[in-house]
Amino acid sequence: MKQIFRTTFRYWATQEGFGFCLVLVGVVFFLLLKSYWLSSLCLVMAAFGLKAILKLRQSRIEIDENEIVSVNNQEEIRIAWANIFAVEFLQGARAAKFLEFWTKEKVVSIQIQQFDYNYILQLVKNFIPPAALKENAIFSSPPYQKLMAEMREKVAGLDRELQVTDYWLIKAVGWALLIFCIPACLLLVIHEMVIALLPLFFAILGAIFIANTGSLKVDREKLIRKTLLGRYQMRWDEVRWIEHHEQDSGWLLCGENKQLGIMAPQWCSGEDRELYTALLHTVMYERGITMKRTLKVLVKWSKNTKIYS
Repeated sequence: MKQIFRTTFRYWATQEGFGFCLVLVGVVFFLLLKSYWLSSLCLVMAAFGLKAILKLRQSRIEIDENEIVSVNNQEEIRIAWANIFAVEFLQGARAAKFLEFWTKEKVVSIQIQQFDYNYILQLVKNFIPPAALKENAIFSSPPYQKLMAEMREKVAGLDRELQVTDYWLIKAVGWALLIFCIPACLLLVIHEMVIALLPLFFAILGAIFIANTGSLKVDREKLIRKTLLGRYQMRWDEVRWIEHHEQDSGWLLCGENKQLGIMAPQWCSGEDRELYTALLHTVMYERGITMKRTLKVLVKWSKNTKIYS
C-alpha cells in the first residue's frame, strides 16, 4: 500500500507560516504608523513567504514496498529499495533533515523535515535491504568506491607532512564574542543584574573558540594538533573510531583512553587542504576507522594526547 506524506501543519505553523503571519502583522503595524515604505517592504517579504508556502503545498513523498518517490519544487526523484547500498539520516542548520541514499549510480539527498519524518524513517528501515543499515555501509557502494579511488590516487606516493589551519571565521567569531560580551557583562555586573550571566556565558564560549583554534600537521603515521592550549599528538594506529555531530564542525579521534580533537576538513584552510582531505579519508578507509555521530562530542576534549617536546 502506498503512503503519501505532505507538509505537516506543525511545520507550516512553526517555520514558513509563522514568518508569513509575522510579516503581515508588520504590514498592519507600519500602516498604522503611516510608515508606508516599511509596510511596502513587509508586503514584498510576505509575497516571497507566500511563494515558499505554495512550494510546500506542492511537495510530497510517496513510499510503497518497491520505491520511495520525492516531489519537491516540481523535481521528482525515484529510488528503488533494491538499488540502495546505504542510507544515512542527516541533520543540518534550521532543523533541516535529510535522507541520503547511496545507490549503484549516485548519491541522492531527500529533504524530509517538513513531513512526518519519524514515520518516514520507520518505513525506510522496514523496506531497505538490511545490509544498508549497517554501520559504514556506504563503504560498499560504487559511488563511494569511486570517490575513494580518486582520493587514493591523489595521495599515492605522498612522502611529506601536510599542514592545514582552522578556518579564520572560527577565531573571528571567538574574538567577536569576547569584544562584545565582556563590556556588556561588566556593565550589567556594576548594576548587579543576574542577566549578566548571559553575556558571561558567550564570553566564555568565545574564549574557548580562540583557545581551541590552531593548526594541524598530518602524515600517514600521526597527527599533531597545535593550539594556544598546547601541542597534541595521536598516531593513526591508536585511532579506533571518530566521533562527530550533525553539523560536522569538529571531529574527535578516539582510541584506548585517548582522544584528539580536530576540525572537520571543510573547516580547514591552507594550500594542503585538498591533499589533507584526501589523505584523511584514505587513511580512515585503509585502516577501517568508523565514524560515529553523537552530540556528546560537543562537550568532549583532547585527552592523554598532550606532548611537551
